[in-house]
Amino acid sequence: MLLAEIVARWPASQRCLHRRVDARHGLRALSEAVDDNALWEIEVRRYGLSGEQHQSFRSGVRRILREYDGAEIAALAEQLT
Repeated sequence: MLLAEIVARWPASQRCLHRRVDARHGLRALSEAVDDNALWEIEVRRYGLSGEQHQSFRSGVRRILREYDGAEIAALAEQLT
Protein backbone atom coordinates (compact mmCIF):
# COMPACT_ATOMS: atom_id res chain seq x y z
CA MET A 1 0.00 0.00 0.00
CA LEU A 2 2.85 2.40 0.79
CA LEU A 3 4.49 1.81 -2.57
CA ALA A 4 1.17 2.58 -4.25
CA GLU A 5 0.98 5.81 -2.24
CA ILE A 6 4.47 6.82 -3.40
CA VAL A 7 3.52 6.19 -7.03
CA ALA A 8 0.15 7.95 -6.79
CA ARG A 9 1.26 11.01 -4.82
CA TRP A 10 4.43 11.78 -6.77
CA PRO A 11 4.03 10.56 -10.36
CA ALA A 12 6.52 13.12 -11.72
CA SER A 13 9.31 11.60 -9.60
CA GLN A 14 8.78 7.98 -10.64
CA ARG A 15 11.09 7.90 -13.65
CA CYS A 16 14.01 9.13 -11.52
CA LEU A 17 13.09 7.02 -8.52
CA HIS A 18 12.97 3.73 -10.40
CA ARG A 19 16.22 4.25 -12.28
CA ARG A 20 19.18 2.06 -11.53
CA VAL A 21 22.54 3.70 -11.00
CA ASP A 22 25.44 1.27 -10.65
CA ALA A 23 22.81 -1.51 -10.58
CA ARG A 24 21.13 0.06 -7.54
CA HIS A 25 17.44 0.96 -7.58
CA GLY A 26 16.68 4.56 -6.55
CA LEU A 27 14.26 3.67 -3.76
CA ARG A 28 16.82 1.22 -2.33
CA ALA A 29 19.48 3.95 -2.31
CA LEU A 30 17.13 6.39 -0.60
CA SER A 31 15.99 3.85 1.98
CA GLU A 32 19.61 3.14 2.91
CA ALA A 33 20.39 6.88 3.16
CA VAL A 34 17.26 7.98 5.01
CA ASP A 35 18.93 8.56 8.39
CA ASP A 36 22.07 10.29 7.10
CA ASN A 37 21.52 13.85 5.85
CA ALA A 38 24.72 14.04 3.82
CA LEU A 39 24.20 10.65 2.17
CA TRP A 40 20.53 11.48 1.54
CA GLU A 41 21.55 14.60 -0.39
CA ILE A 42 24.11 12.64 -2.41
CA GLU A 43 21.55 10.00 -3.40
CA VAL A 44 18.87 12.59 -4.18
CA ARG A 45 21.27 14.27 -6.62
CA ARG A 46 22.49 10.96 -8.05
CA TYR A 47 18.95 9.97 -9.00
CA GLY A 48 17.98 13.39 -10.37
CA LEU A 49 15.56 14.19 -7.53
CA SER A 50 17.15 17.41 -6.31
CA GLY A 51 15.10 19.88 -8.32
CA GLU A 52 12.37 22.10 -6.91
CA GLN A 53 9.74 19.98 -8.67
CA HIS A 54 10.73 17.05 -6.42
CA GLN A 55 10.65 18.94 -3.08
CA SER A 56 7.34 17.43 -1.93
CA PHE A 57 8.52 13.99 -3.01
CA ARG A 58 11.77 14.25 -1.04
CA SER A 59 10.13 15.21 2.22
CA GLY A 60 7.18 12.84 1.84
CA VAL A 61 9.17 9.78 0.81
CA ARG A 62 11.76 10.38 3.50
CA ARG A 63 8.98 10.46 6.10
CA ILE A 64 7.49 7.21 4.77
CA LEU A 65 10.86 5.46 4.65
CA ARG A 66 11.58 6.51 8.24
CA GLU A 67 8.18 5.65 9.69
CA TYR A 68 7.79 2.30 7.97
CA ASP A 69 10.19 -0.40 6.87
CA GLY A 70 11.99 1.41 4.06
CA ALA A 71 14.02 -1.66 3.14
CA GLU A 72 10.84 -3.70 2.59
CA ILE A 73 9.25 -0.96 0.51
CA ALA A 74 12.41 -0.76 -1.62
CA ALA A 75 12.52 -4.54 -2.02
CA LEU A 76 8.96 -4.58 -3.32
CA ALA A 77 9.70 -1.73 -5.73
CA GLU A 78 12.72 -3.62 -7.07
CA GLN A 79 10.57 -6.68 -7.75
CA LEU A 80 7.99 -4.66 -9.63
CA THR A 81 10.32 -2.62 -11.82
